[in-house]
Amino acid sequence: MYCIHGVAMIAKNAYRIYLFFLIFVISGVVSAQSHVPRRIALLVGDWDYNLNGKFDPTPSQGFVSDLRTPCNDTALIKHQLDVAGFEILDYCNLEKKSYDSATRDFSSKLSNLPKGSIVFVYFSGHGFQFHGRLFTVPVMFQMDSENLRMLSAQAKFIYFEHHANDVALMLQNLTDDKNVALVVVLDNCRDTPVTEEAAYNEAVSIHTGPNTLIQYATTAGDQAPDNSGYAQALSDELAKGGDIGDIMARVAARIWRSYDSGNRTSYAETNVGPAFAALHETPLRAGERSVVASISETIVRKKKVVRNVYDGVSLDILWCEGEGEEARYRFALSLAGELSSRAHEFGVGRIQVKPLSVDRNEHDGYNVHRNLMRYDVEYPQERAMLIKIARAFPDGNFLPQRGVGVGGKPTPNYVSAFVCGRVAQ
Repeated sequence: MYCIHGVAMIAKNAYRIYLFFLIFVISGVVSAQSHVPRRIALLVGDWDYNLNGKFDPTPSQGFVSDLRTPCNDTALIKHQLDVAGFEILDYCNLEKKSYDSATRDFSSKLSNLPKGSIVFVYFSGHGFQFHGRLFTVPVMFQMDSENLRMLSAQAKFIYFEHHANDVALMLQNLTDDKNVALVVVLDNCRDTPVTEEAAYNEAVSIHTGPNTLIQYATTAGDQAPDNSGYAQALSDELAKGGDIGDIMARVAARIWRSYDSGNRTSYAETNVGPAFAALHETPLRAGERSVVASISETIVRKKKVVRNVYDGVSLDILWCEGEGEEARYRFALSLAGELSSRAHEFGVGRIQVKPLSVDRNEHDGYNVHRNLMRYDVEYPQERAMLIKIARAFPDGNFLPQRGVGVGGKPTPNYVSAFVCGRVAQ
Protein backbone atom coordinates (compact mmCIF):
# COMPACT_ATOMS: atom_id res chain seq x y z
CA MET A 1 0.00 0.00 0.00
CA TYR A 2 2.84 2.35 0.84
CA CYS A 3 4.46 1.89 -2.59
CA ILE A 4 1.15 2.35 -4.40
CA HIS A 5 0.47 5.53 -2.42
CA GLY A 6 3.94 6.87 -3.21
CA VAL A 7 3.49 6.23 -6.89
CA ALA A 8 0.12 7.95 -6.74
CA MET A 9 1.68 11.00 -5.06
CA ILE A 10 4.40 11.18 -7.71
CA ALA A 11 1.82 10.92 -10.47
CA LYS A 12 -0.30 13.59 -8.83
CA ASN A 13 2.65 15.97 -8.53
CA ALA A 14 3.67 15.28 -12.12
CA TYR A 15 0.15 16.08 -13.26
CA ARG A 16 0.25 19.36 -11.34
CA ILE A 17 3.56 20.28 -12.95
CA TYR A 18 2.18 19.40 -16.39
CA LEU A 19 -0.98 21.40 -15.77
CA PHE A 20 1.04 24.41 -14.60
CA PHE A 21 3.28 24.16 -17.67
CA LEU A 22 0.25 23.89 -19.97
CA ILE A 23 -1.36 26.97 -18.43
CA PHE A 24 1.95 28.83 -18.76
CA VAL A 25 2.26 27.93 -22.45
CA ILE A 26 -1.37 28.83 -23.21
CA SER A 27 -1.00 32.13 -21.37
CA GLY A 28 2.11 32.90 -23.39
CA VAL A 29 0.34 32.16 -26.66
CA VAL A 30 -2.66 34.30 -25.69
CA SER A 31 -0.36 37.12 -24.59
CA ALA A 32 1.58 36.93 -27.85
CA GLN A 33 -1.62 36.94 -29.87
CA SER A 34 -2.93 39.96 -27.95
CA HIS A 35 0.09 41.94 -29.16
CA VAL A 36 -0.30 41.00 -32.83
CA PRO A 37 -1.35 44.13 -34.78
CA ARG A 38 -4.96 43.95 -35.95
CA ARG A 39 -6.46 44.99 -39.26
CA ILE A 40 -10.09 46.10 -39.06
CA ALA A 41 -12.32 47.92 -41.55
CA LEU A 42 -15.73 49.56 -41.86
CA LEU A 43 -17.13 49.77 -45.40
CA VAL A 44 -20.38 51.57 -46.25
CA GLY A 45 -21.94 51.98 -49.68
CA ASP A 46 -25.26 53.77 -50.32
CA TRP A 47 -26.91 53.75 -53.75
CA ASP A 48 -30.70 53.20 -53.45
CA TYR A 49 -31.68 56.42 -51.72
CA ASN A 50 -35.44 55.83 -51.69
CA LEU A 51 -35.08 52.06 -51.14
CA ASN A 52 -37.42 51.15 -53.97
CA GLY A 53 -35.07 48.54 -55.39
CA LYS A 54 -34.49 50.25 -58.73
CA PHE A 55 -32.14 52.88 -60.08
CA ASP A 56 -33.60 56.41 -60.14
CA PRO A 57 -31.15 58.80 -61.83
CA THR A 58 -33.00 61.98 -60.84
CA PRO A 59 -34.16 63.30 -57.44
CA SER A 60 -37.84 62.84 -56.63
CA GLN A 61 -40.19 63.34 -53.68
CA GLY A 62 -37.41 64.91 -51.62
CA PHE A 63 -35.04 61.97 -52.09
CA VAL A 64 -31.63 62.50 -53.68
CA SER A 65 -30.78 60.75 -56.93
CA ASP A 66 -29.54 57.16 -56.85
CA LEU A 67 -25.96 56.19 -57.67
CA ARG A 68 -24.99 53.15 -59.70
CA THR A 69 -21.80 51.90 -58.12
CA PRO A 70 -21.32 52.46 -54.34
CA CYS A 71 -22.10 48.92 -53.17
CA ASN A 72 -20.03 47.49 -56.02
CA ASP A 73 -17.24 49.82 -54.91
CA THR A 74 -17.34 48.52 -51.35
CA ALA A 75 -17.28 44.94 -52.69
CA LEU A 76 -14.09 45.77 -54.63
CA ILE A 77 -12.42 47.17 -51.52
CA LYS A 78 -13.72 44.37 -49.31
CA HIS A 79 -12.10 41.70 -51.47
CA GLN A 80 -8.66 43.27 -51.24
CA LEU A 81 -8.89 43.92 -47.50
CA ASP A 82 -10.12 40.37 -46.93
CA VAL A 83 -7.08 39.01 -48.77
CA ALA A 84 -4.90 41.18 -46.51
CA GLY A 85 -6.45 39.66 -43.38
CA PHE A 86 -8.75 42.46 -42.27
CA GLU A 87 -11.74 41.97 -40.01
CA ILE A 88 -14.47 43.64 -42.05
CA LEU A 89 -17.86 45.15 -41.26
CA ASP A 90 -19.52 46.03 -44.56
CA TYR A 91 -22.94 47.49 -45.25
CA CYS A 92 -25.04 48.47 -48.25
CA ASN A 93 -27.84 51.08 -48.14
CA LEU A 94 -27.91 52.19 -44.50
CA GLU A 95 -30.60 54.44 -43.12
CA LYS A 96 -29.55 56.99 -40.50
CA LYS A 97 -30.48 54.80 -37.53
CA SER A 98 -28.71 51.77 -38.98
CA TYR A 99 -25.64 53.86 -39.80
CA ASP A 100 -25.44 55.13 -36.22
CA SER A 101 -25.72 51.56 -34.92
CA ALA A 102 -23.07 50.28 -37.35
CA THR A 103 -20.56 52.98 -36.43
CA ARG A 104 -21.16 52.38 -32.70
CA ASP A 105 -20.54 48.65 -33.16
CA PHE A 106 -17.39 49.41 -35.12
CA SER A 107 -16.10 51.89 -32.54
CA SER A 108 -16.59 49.33 -29.76
CA LYS A 109 -14.06 47.05 -31.47
CA LEU A 110 -11.29 49.65 -31.46
CA SER A 111 -10.34 49.85 -27.78
CA ASN A 112 -6.84 48.71 -26.78
CA LEU A 113 -5.68 47.89 -30.29
CA PRO A 114 -2.08 46.60 -30.39
CA LYS A 115 0.67 48.86 -31.66
CA GLY A 116 0.94 48.76 -35.45
CA SER A 117 -2.76 48.09 -36.07
CA ILE A 118 -4.67 49.62 -38.99
CA VAL A 119 -8.24 50.92 -38.87
CA PHE A 120 -9.68 51.49 -42.35
CA VAL A 121 -12.96 53.31 -43.07
CA TYR A 122 -14.43 53.64 -46.57
CA PHE A 123 -17.65 55.40 -47.57
CA SER A 124 -19.09 55.50 -51.08
CA GLY A 125 -22.21 57.52 -51.82
CA HIS A 126 -23.56 61.06 -51.66
CA GLY A 127 -21.97 63.68 -49.41
CA PHE A 128 -22.24 67.42 -48.82
CA GLN A 129 -20.78 70.20 -46.73
CA PHE A 130 -22.62 72.80 -44.69
CA HIS A 131 -20.94 75.55 -42.67
CA GLY A 132 -17.62 73.75 -42.52
CA ARG A 133 -19.04 70.35 -41.55
CA LEU A 134 -18.99 67.40 -43.89
CA PHE A 135 -21.93 65.01 -44.03
CA THR A 136 -22.54 61.75 -45.84
CA VAL A 137 -26.11 61.09 -46.96
CA PRO A 138 -27.92 58.01 -45.60
CA VAL A 139 -30.59 56.29 -47.64
CA MET A 140 -34.15 57.55 -47.04
CA PHE A 141 -32.74 61.05 -46.45
CA GLN A 142 -35.43 63.51 -47.52
CA MET A 143 -35.22 67.25 -47.85
CA ASP A 144 -37.74 69.88 -48.80
CA SER A 145 -35.49 72.51 -50.40
CA GLU A 146 -38.19 75.19 -50.40
CA ASN A 147 -38.89 74.81 -46.68
CA LEU A 148 -35.18 74.64 -45.87
CA ARG A 149 -34.59 77.98 -47.58
CA MET A 150 -36.98 79.55 -45.07
CA LEU A 151 -34.97 78.29 -42.09
CA SER A 152 -32.07 79.99 -40.36
CA ALA A 153 -28.57 78.60 -40.86
CA GLN A 154 -28.67 77.17 -37.33
CA ALA A 155 -32.00 75.43 -37.98
CA LYS A 156 -30.66 73.99 -41.23
CA PHE A 157 -27.58 72.68 -39.45
CA ILE A 158 -29.73 71.01 -36.78
CA TYR A 159 -31.81 69.38 -39.51
CA PHE A 160 -28.73 68.00 -41.26
CA GLU A 161 -27.24 66.90 -37.95
CA HIS A 162 -30.33 64.84 -37.16
CA HIS A 163 -30.97 63.41 -40.62
CA ALA A 164 -27.52 63.06 -42.25
CA ASN A 165 -24.25 61.51 -41.06
CA ASP A 166 -21.78 63.96 -39.52
CA VAL A 167 -18.30 62.79 -40.54
CA ALA A 168 -16.56 64.76 -37.77
CA LEU A 169 -18.74 63.08 -35.14
CA MET A 170 -17.90 59.67 -36.57
CA LEU A 171 -14.18 60.45 -36.46
CA GLN A 172 -14.41 61.53 -32.82
CA ASN A 173 -15.65 58.06 -31.90
CA LEU A 174 -12.78 56.24 -33.60
CA THR A 175 -9.39 55.50 -32.10
CA ASP A 176 -6.90 58.33 -31.59
CA ASP A 177 -4.10 56.00 -30.45
CA LYS A 178 -0.88 57.43 -31.87
CA ASN A 179 0.44 53.89 -32.45
CA VAL A 180 -2.53 52.92 -34.64
CA ALA A 181 -2.99 54.06 -38.25
CA LEU A 182 -6.50 55.37 -38.96
CA VAL A 183 -7.25 55.69 -42.68
CA VAL A 184 -10.55 57.30 -43.73
CA VAL A 185 -11.57 57.34 -47.40
CA LEU A 186 -14.53 59.45 -48.54
CA ASP A 187 -15.51 58.46 -52.06
CA ASN A 188 -18.44 60.85 -52.36
CA CYS A 189 -19.36 64.25 -53.82
CA ARG A 190 -20.75 62.66 -56.98
CA ASP A 191 -23.76 64.91 -57.31
CA THR A 192 -25.29 67.94 -55.59
CA PRO A 193 -28.54 66.87 -53.91
CA VAL A 194 -28.81 69.87 -51.57
CA THR A 195 -29.15 73.63 -51.73
CA GLU A 196 -26.46 75.96 -52.98
CA GLU A 197 -25.58 76.80 -49.37
CA ALA A 198 -24.48 73.20 -48.80
CA ALA A 199 -22.02 73.07 -51.67
CA TYR A 200 -20.07 69.88 -52.06
CA ASN A 201 -16.82 69.70 -50.14
CA GLU A 202 -16.30 73.43 -50.50
CA ALA A 203 -13.94 74.77 -47.83
CA VAL A 204 -14.34 71.61 -45.80
CA SER A 205 -12.49 72.00 -42.51
CA ILE A 206 -12.65 68.56 -40.93
CA HIS A 207 -10.10 68.28 -38.16
CA THR A 208 -7.60 65.57 -39.03
CA GLY A 209 -6.84 63.48 -35.94
CA PRO A 210 -3.17 63.03 -35.05
CA ASN A 211 -3.11 59.37 -36.13
CA THR A 212 -5.33 59.89 -39.16
CA LEU A 213 -4.95 59.97 -42.92
CA ILE A 214 -8.08 61.26 -44.68
CA GLN A 215 -8.35 60.98 -48.44
CA TYR A 216 -11.15 62.57 -50.46
CA ALA A 217 -11.89 61.14 -53.90
CA THR A 218 -12.28 64.67 -55.23
CA THR A 219 -11.08 68.19 -54.56
CA ALA A 220 -13.01 70.79 -52.58
CA GLY A 221 -16.04 72.10 -54.43
CA ASP A 222 -15.93 69.44 -57.14
CA GLN A 223 -17.90 66.32 -57.94
CA ALA A 224 -16.55 62.82 -58.50
CA PRO A 225 -17.84 60.75 -61.43
CA ASP A 226 -20.18 57.88 -60.62
CA ASN A 227 -18.06 55.33 -62.47
CA SER A 228 -15.97 53.56 -59.78
CA GLY A 229 -12.76 55.15 -61.08
CA TYR A 230 -11.48 56.02 -57.63
CA ALA A 231 -12.59 52.71 -56.11
CA GLN A 232 -10.83 50.78 -58.89
CA ALA A 233 -7.61 52.71 -58.31
CA LEU A 234 -7.84 52.07 -54.57
CA SER A 235 -8.55 48.38 -55.12
CA ASP A 236 -5.61 48.01 -57.50
CA GLU A 237 -3.17 49.69 -55.12
CA LEU A 238 -4.43 47.68 -52.14
CA ALA A 239 -3.77 44.54 -54.19
CA LYS A 240 -0.12 45.58 -54.58
CA GLY A 241 0.20 45.82 -50.80
CA GLY A 242 2.98 47.55 -48.90
CA ASP A 243 2.87 50.34 -46.34
CA ILE A 244 -0.63 51.79 -45.91
CA GLY A 245 0.62 55.37 -46.28
CA ASP A 246 2.47 54.46 -49.48
CA ILE A 247 -0.68 52.79 -50.81
CA MET A 248 -2.75 55.93 -50.29
CA ALA A 249 -0.01 58.08 -51.85
CA ARG A 250 -0.01 55.79 -54.90
CA VAL A 251 -3.80 56.12 -55.18
CA ALA A 252 -3.52 59.92 -55.11
CA ALA A 253 -0.77 59.84 -57.75
CA ARG A 254 -2.86 57.59 -59.98
CA ILE A 255 -5.93 59.82 -59.71
CA TRP A 256 -3.74 62.85 -60.45
CA ARG A 257 -2.44 61.25 -63.65
CA SER A 258 -6.03 60.64 -64.74
CA TYR A 259 -6.89 64.27 -63.95
CA ASP A 260 -3.76 65.60 -65.66
CA SER A 261 -4.56 63.65 -68.82
CA GLY A 262 -8.07 65.12 -68.95
CA ASN A 263 -9.93 61.96 -67.94
CA ARG A 264 -11.17 63.45 -64.65
CA THR A 265 -12.32 66.92 -63.64
CA SER A 266 -10.69 66.76 -60.19
CA TYR A 267 -7.99 64.94 -58.26
CA ALA A 268 -7.87 63.28 -54.85
CA GLU A 269 -6.97 65.33 -51.77
CA THR A 270 -5.17 63.91 -48.75
CA ASN A 271 -4.68 65.23 -45.20
CA VAL A 272 -2.26 63.61 -42.76
CA GLY A 273 -2.06 64.02 -38.98
CA PRO A 274 1.30 64.33 -37.16
CA ALA A 275 1.10 60.96 -35.40
CA PHE A 276 0.41 59.23 -38.72
CA ALA A 277 3.50 60.92 -40.14
CA ALA A 278 5.49 59.59 -37.19
CA LEU A 279 4.40 55.98 -37.69
CA HIS A 280 7.08 53.61 -38.89
CA GLU A 281 6.29 51.27 -41.78
CA THR A 282 2.76 49.90 -41.33
CA PRO A 283 2.12 47.18 -43.93
CA LEU A 284 -1.36 46.39 -45.17
CA ARG A 285 -0.89 42.76 -44.14
CA ALA A 286 0.21 42.43 -40.50
CA GLY A 287 3.69 41.00 -40.07
CA GLU A 288 5.03 41.89 -43.52
CA ARG A 289 8.18 43.95 -43.72
CA SER A 290 10.12 45.20 -46.72
CA VAL A 291 13.80 44.46 -47.14
CA VAL A 292 16.02 47.53 -47.03
CA ALA A 293 18.24 47.48 -50.10
CA SER A 294 21.99 47.77 -49.68
CA ILE A 295 23.31 50.60 -51.84
CA SER A 296 26.89 51.68 -52.23
CA GLU A 297 26.64 55.44 -51.95
CA THR A 298 29.03 58.05 -50.61
CA ILE A 299 26.93 60.22 -48.34
CA VAL A 300 27.68 63.90 -47.80
CA ARG A 301 26.16 64.84 -44.45
CA LYS A 302 26.09 68.56 -45.11
CA LYS A 303 23.61 71.01 -46.56
CA LYS A 304 23.87 71.18 -50.34
CA VAL A 305 22.39 74.06 -52.33
CA VAL A 306 21.25 72.63 -55.65
CA ARG A 307 19.60 75.79 -57.02
CA ASN A 308 20.43 79.24 -55.66
CA VAL A 309 17.91 81.41 -57.51
CA TYR A 310 15.09 83.09 -55.56
CA ASP A 311 12.52 83.29 -58.35
CA GLY A 312 9.90 81.03 -56.79
CA VAL A 313 8.98 79.19 -53.60
CA SER A 314 12.05 78.02 -51.67
CA LEU A 315 12.19 74.28 -51.06
CA ASP A 316 14.19 72.36 -48.46
CA ILE A 317 14.48 68.61 -49.04
CA LEU A 318 15.41 66.84 -45.81
CA TRP A 319 16.52 63.20 -45.93
CA CYS A 320 16.47 61.15 -42.74
CA GLU A 321 19.57 59.42 -41.50
CA GLY A 322 19.34 55.88 -40.10
CA GLU A 323 18.51 52.51 -41.60
CA GLY A 324 18.03 52.79 -45.36
CA GLU A 325 19.64 56.25 -45.47
CA GLU A 326 21.64 55.55 -48.65
CA ALA A 327 18.49 55.15 -50.73
CA ARG A 328 16.89 58.22 -49.16
CA TYR A 329 20.00 60.33 -49.73
CA ARG A 330 20.22 59.28 -53.36
CA PHE A 331 16.51 59.92 -53.95
CA ALA A 332 16.67 63.37 -52.30
CA LEU A 333 19.57 64.43 -54.53
CA SER A 334 17.88 63.04 -57.63
CA LEU A 335 14.63 64.83 -56.77
CA ALA A 336 16.46 68.11 -56.17
CA GLY A 337 18.31 67.84 -59.47
CA GLU A 338 15.15 67.08 -61.44
CA LEU A 339 13.22 69.90 -59.76
CA SER A 340 16.07 72.30 -60.47
CA SER A 341 15.88 71.52 -64.18
CA ARG A 342 12.08 72.00 -64.12
CA ALA A 343 11.94 74.84 -61.58
CA HIS A 344 9.80 77.19 -63.67
CA GLU A 345 7.32 74.40 -64.43
CA PHE A 346 6.68 73.87 -60.71
CA GLY A 347 7.26 77.42 -59.46
CA VAL A 348 10.25 76.44 -57.32
CA GLY A 349 13.04 78.89 -56.46
CA ARG A 350 15.97 78.07 -54.20
CA ILE A 351 16.42 74.32 -53.60
CA GLN A 352 18.63 72.76 -50.96
CA VAL A 353 19.14 69.23 -49.63
CA LYS A 354 19.84 68.69 -45.93
CA PRO A 355 20.36 65.67 -43.65
CA LEU A 356 18.04 65.13 -40.68
CA SER A 357 19.79 63.16 -37.96
CA VAL A 358 18.03 60.50 -35.94
CA ASP A 359 18.53 62.56 -32.79
CA ARG A 360 17.07 65.76 -34.28
CA ASN A 361 14.20 63.85 -35.82
CA GLU A 362 13.25 62.24 -32.52
CA HIS A 363 13.89 65.14 -30.15
CA ASP A 364 13.58 68.45 -32.04
CA GLY A 365 9.91 68.23 -32.92
CA TYR A 366 10.17 66.66 -36.38
CA ASN A 367 9.16 63.06 -35.58
CA VAL A 368 8.82 62.05 -39.24
CA HIS A 369 9.12 58.50 -40.55
CA ARG A 370 7.34 58.92 -43.87
CA ASN A 371 7.82 60.85 -47.08
CA LEU A 372 5.97 64.13 -46.60
CA MET A 373 5.60 67.55 -48.13
CA ARG A 374 4.65 70.28 -45.67
CA TYR A 375 2.89 73.54 -46.46
CA ASP A 376 1.21 76.41 -44.59
CA VAL A 377 -2.58 76.45 -44.76
CA GLU A 378 -2.48 80.25 -45.16
CA TYR A 379 -0.92 79.78 -48.60
CA PRO A 380 -3.04 77.36 -50.66
CA GLN A 381 -0.86 77.93 -53.73
CA GLU A 382 1.98 76.23 -51.85
CA ARG A 383 -0.18 73.16 -51.26
CA ALA A 384 -1.12 73.09 -54.95
CA MET A 385 2.56 73.29 -55.90
CA LEU A 386 3.52 70.42 -53.59
CA ILE A 387 0.67 68.24 -54.82
CA LYS A 388 1.85 68.81 -58.37
CA ILE A 389 5.42 67.87 -57.42
CA ALA A 390 4.32 64.80 -55.47
CA ARG A 391 2.24 63.53 -58.39
CA ALA A 392 5.09 64.17 -60.84
CA PHE A 393 7.37 61.96 -58.74
CA PRO A 394 5.14 59.03 -57.70
CA ASP A 395 8.09 56.85 -56.66
CA GLY A 396 8.48 59.13 -53.64
CA ASN A 397 5.04 58.21 -52.23
CA PHE A 398 4.82 61.74 -50.81
CA LEU A 399 1.86 62.69 -48.63
CA PRO A 400 0.91 66.36 -48.08
CA GLN A 401 0.77 67.62 -44.50
CA ARG A 402 -0.17 70.92 -42.94
CA GLY A 403 2.89 72.52 -41.42
CA VAL A 404 3.15 74.68 -38.31
CA GLY A 405 5.56 77.25 -39.70
CA VAL A 406 8.49 78.45 -37.61
CA GLY A 407 7.70 79.24 -33.99
CA GLY A 408 4.03 78.77 -34.81
CA LYS A 409 4.12 81.49 -37.47
CA PRO A 410 3.58 80.81 -41.19
CA THR A 411 6.55 80.99 -43.53
CA PRO A 412 5.53 82.47 -46.90
CA ASN A 413 7.35 81.29 -50.01
CA TYR A 414 8.91 78.37 -48.19
CA VAL A 415 7.98 74.68 -48.13
CA SER A 416 9.74 71.49 -47.11
CA ALA A 417 9.86 67.89 -48.26
CA PHE A 418 10.91 65.00 -46.03
CA VAL A 419 12.41 61.83 -47.46
CA CYS A 420 12.12 59.75 -44.31
CA GLY A 421 10.26 56.62 -45.39
CA ARG A 422 11.05 53.96 -47.93
CA VAL A 423 11.64 54.94 -51.54
CA ALA A 424 11.39 52.79 -54.64
CA GLN A 425 14.67 51.14 -55.59
